[in-house]
Amino acid sequence: MKNISMVLVIVLALIVGLSLNNVYAQTQPAAEKADEAGVIVNDVCPVMGRPVSKDAKYKTTYEGQTIGFCCRGCVKKFEKDPEKYISNLKKTTDKVNE
Repeated sequence: MKNISMVLVIVLALIVGLSLNNVYAQTQPAAEKADEAGVIVNDVCPVMGRPVSKDAKYKTTYEGQTIGFCCRGCVKKFEKDPEKYISNLKKTTDKVNE
């Protein structure tokens, strides 16, 4: 009887663990899901204006382009209202291209 109870507890723990892992994967910010192979197209965070490296940890994909950010908070702000910040991205990109 003890063996059956122990097996049931282990199976239940595995099911709960796998379920939580699946929930985390679904709620993961898009920044963490961004295409790893995508090249970051900007040098400056479109939200805060801070420098962004080409291997930035925080990034997201917008209209097929990988955009880098200085922090997770900026990614969340951008994803809430990308149109508000995309013009900043275009301004900084234009300055770099001049």
